[in-house]
Amino acid sequence: MKKIIVIDDSPIILRTVEDLLRKEGFEVLKAEDGLAGLDLIKKNRDCDLIIVDLNMPKMGGFEMLDEMYEEGICIDSPVIIFTTESIVAKENALKVRAKNKSTGRKTWYVKPLIEERYENFLETVNAMLENSD
Repeated sequence: MKKIIVIDDSPIILRTVEDLLRKEGFEVLKAEDGLAGLDLIKKNRDCDLIIVDLNMPKMGGFEMLDEMYEEGICIDSPVIIFTTESIVAKENALKVRAKNKSTGRKTWYVKPLIEERYENFLETVNAMLENSD
């Protein structure tokens, strides 16, 4: 069973993503901010995919990813960056952060995650998992 870590400060998003992924047979671990997410990742280095929001209290998604990569944790794990913000702005920000030592693949998924987009979201998750094997 593939293990997916989901990190988002929205309880609604966490519950929705967990329900979708569990129905597809994935093991889902959740955290409500980047600090808790980093701790969860450290305890579950065998995770197959990380889904992380960017704007969260305590520690945002970029900061959490920076910490992961600086510590050499899950650097090969694929990451879906979950955001409500413009993909173009975030792609530019990601280029600026090219210092990250990640070898894992990253992609964006723009919120909201509404019922009409569930299938597309699951396709994104499966594509990231397939390409990480």
